[in-house]
Amino acid sequence: MADNPDQPRESSETINDSQQGSQQGNQGSPRPSGPTGQENGFGHIIQTALAHYANNKTEALLMVTRMLTILFSFLYLMPFFGSNSFYKKVLIANAATSALRLHQRLPRFQLTTDFLHQLVAEDSCHYLLFSVIFLSCAPITLVLFPIALFATLHVAFAALTLLDRTGNRSSKLLLSGSY
Repeated sequence: MADNPDQPRESSETINDSQQGSQQGNQGSPRPSGPTGQENGFGHIIQTALAHYANNKTEALLMVTRMLTILFSFLYLMPFFGSNSFYKKVLIANAATSALRLHQRLPRFQLTTDFLHQLVAEDSCHYLLFSVIFLSCAPITLVLFPIALFATLHVAFAALTLLDRTGNRSSKLLLSGSY
């Protein structure tokens, strides 16, 4: 073996190449296309959504609070669940969404009239005040409709945006209702 120094090197390089291929997974192999393949499948949509929300953590929190708003609104309307607790949870989830939106849109806090004018001009501030005001009142079902509709609108828009990122047009047509 000392006479042929290339043979051990070739075998170690072959082992290293095969180890690298197994560590990388199937990145180099082509994915199957079609309705059952990962490119157009539900798994690809989930992977794209997770990658998008991993890069945009505030958007991920906004999506979670909006989905909680929709869930708690639905549970409040169901008569066999504890209504008062879900009513408050809807308003708290909406207040959290509005506070996150204010955090995104406004500059750093300053006690100036310009900052207060910007704060009052933001619609997220109005939704935050709306939630805080009705949080201390007795439950009123009509209060939840604009909150739930607003959250549903934004969740649907986010779903369409994610479908645009994946290139899944057929699913987008199903969600948007236009054929």
